[in-house]
Amino acid sequence: MYGLTSSGGIYGKGVFFKLNSYNGLYTVILNFDGINGANPQNGFMSCSDGKLYATTMNGGNFGYGTIMRYNPAINLIETLYSFISPVSGVHPACNLVEANNGLLYGMADGGINNDGIIFSLDTMSGTVTKVFDFSSSTSGESPKGSLINASDGKLYGMTFSGGMNGLGVIFKFDPSNNTYVKLLDFDSINGAKPLGDLIEYIAPTGVNSFSQNENSIAISPNPTSGQFKITGNGITDKTLQLRLTDILGRVIYVTEIPVINGCFEKSLSVEKVLAGIYFMNVYSGNWMQSFKIEVRN
Repeated sequence: MYGLTSSGGIYGKGVFFKLNSYNGLYTVILNFDGINGANPQNGFMSCSDGKLYATTMNGGNFGYGTIMRYNPAINLIETLYSFISPVSGVHPACNLVEANNGLLYGMADGGINNDGIIFSLDTMSGTVTKVFDFSSSTSGESPKGSLINASDGKLYGMTFSGGMNGLGVIFKFDPSNNTYVKLLDFDSINGAKPLGDLIEYIAPTGVNSFSQNENSIAISPNPTSGQFKITGNGITDKTLQLRLTDILGRVIYVTEIPVINGCFEKSLSVEKVLAGIYFMNVYSGNWMQSFKIEVRN
């Protein structure tokens, strides 16, 4: 297990640590010293490339915060990006989330209106791009939580303040075209100033428009070392979406597959992800089934 603290350590700016859940051994991997980041406010996210990503609120080359990457396979820590200026975004306090387009997304303070931004990260090039500027009275201000990647492929989040009543908003963001839509203005009666994250819950039984045999979809082997096959028969849909998530609902892998003569078969390799419990969610147009998968590296 890996985690971050917001303070403490040799320099008082936080640490990056590892905990062995079997024997309780705790190891400090990195002391934040300001140059490599400082005061992380959230945790790591596990990306489909097998690496862990996180933000620090302060530190870096300009003191405005960083994005860091850790490769557990070779114990490599990188400061991938230092936030540069208030206009382009500063002091990220969020967790990152992987969208269906393969980019990572997060939120930070600053921006043109100084009300906060949404940014994307290309993990291959290390390029960070501002994709949206919040505007207090219309789209919200001061995003404090993290984005989530929902089953519709959109990113959902909240702001702490701003909106019609100045008490925060709920919104969705489409990574395919960088489109923002406000869904709700908090007005005190329905709540105010949200600080946490949203979570999507889909009942494992789904909403079936026909009799779906729960045994018609199978995953093997399970537990797996990272390579497994998912098969199904008796399916009436033409296509299905497969979405692998971790226990926090963060998307690790997503794809669409064709159904031919009521059957499908897909081999997957997730050897780069950390050992642990994951969920394979199979979506059709009107039902969903969820399967627990244990990955043992």
